[in-house]
Amino acid sequence: MVFAAEYHFDLSKTSSSLSRMGALHNIVYLSMDTSQQYALGTFAANQRIRAAVIDGAHNADSVFMDTFNLLHDIPCCVSVVVYHDWCDQVVYDTIQLFVQAGILRFRGSIGTRNWDFWWCSDGRSEGAAFDVVRSAALLPALARLRRQ
Repeated sequence: MVFAAEYHFDLSKTSSSLSRMGALHNIVYLSMDTSQQYALGTFAANQRIRAAVIDGAHNADSVFMDTFNLLHDIPCCVSVVVYHDWCDQVVYDTIQLFVQAGILRFRGSIGTRNWDFWWCSDGRSEGAAFDVVRSAALLPALARLRRQ
């Protein structure tokens, strides 16, 4: 199962977002505010979520909380996290916090390379995939990041 999260809930977009997925029944599309701790707690028991796509709001808080809550609230199963707008410096820097903490490991670039939009920098691609480093140290590492 793939989990996709966007930052704010907008009922006007929900039906169109779901319809564009067509017959992809293994994708759960969520549009919600994940800024609160345990925002994704309702998914904690679901052991079939293997990947997540995070499309933040181009700010550090939303990217951090989406990533933190995903890995904290669903600790068992997510093995790959894909980020949209990885070329954005704020998104990149926030993801690097998780990389430097040993929580995420870069897997590869996704999408348009050297994306030519004003928010992109350093020639990075539109998106990137990361492996979640699974170990007993995952939750303590997340807790340390949260306190910083």
